[in-house]
Amino acid sequence: MFNHRVKFLFCLSCLILFGCGPAKQGVPTSVPTITPVPGWHMLENEGFQIWLPPSFLGGTNQTIDAVTLQLTQKNANFAKIPQSLKQRGTPFIVFAIDTNSPPDKITYMLVENEKLTTSLDIPAYLDLLAKNLTAQSTLFNILQKQVMTSNRYPTGKIVVELNTIESGDIKQVVYAVKNGGAVWQISFTTPTEEFEERSPIFDQIAASATVPYISETASPAGKVNPWIVGLVVVAIAILGSLAWLWIKQGRKSEPVVQAKKVVRKKRAKKQG
Repeated sequence: MFNHRVKFLFCLSCLILFGCGPAKQGVPTSVPTITPVPGWHMLENEGFQIWLPPSFLGGTNQTIDAVTLQLTQKNANFAKIPQSLKQRGTPFIVFAIDTNSPPDKITYMLVENEKLTTSLDIPAYLDLLAKNLTAQSTLFNILQKQVMTSNRYPTGKIVVELNTIESGDIKQVVYAVKNGGAVWQISFTTPTEEFEERSPIFDQIAASATVPYISETASPAGKVNPWIVGLVVVAIAILGSLAWLWIKQGRKSEPVVQAKKVVRKKRAKKQG
């Protein structure tokens, strides 16, 4: 009788220990493969892949110099985007310039990724992104937040408008693509007057992305850093406005950090 009680208590203890243990993390699942559009080409880096129309010319941080030379041969203004990326040391996975753009109003793509420090689904991620964009600058106007239908990854997008005297009207769409514990931000920056016409192509390009799985990492409660979510997108938008400022004024490219300080001083004076 005593032996039976010991066995019962041992089994019960095992159930409690295993039942109260940490939940298993999600594991990667297979996703449908992409059938590329005829004539499109693929950019890839660090396990990330995306398909682009023929007019989009781009590369990675390893190929940025060669791509800059190619862009310069098409039009010197196209090269200012990768040059500014290199000057400010902006982290990115891939970038691409649409060489069908007018040289004074360039449309370009930039891809970054962010490892999440807390568990967030796509709706919560978009909310946090929008909140931090508007908190960082009153120049940003959130036009749309949308969770997109996808049979591959949880995906959403946010459309932002930026209007300044120097750069004119700019729209940027940022696609958030989540796989495990990371989100890939695929952003397109374009003049406002071209956005509606280009939007279907942006959707198609973003849907072609294949993103690697990154395991989820638990974080202590209350340790969410909202700056991490919005910082990259803010930098991209500022980069776009500065690049168009250089092009329109016909000046030589100057360091982005200096230009950013000038913008801050002007805004501060206006508020005073």
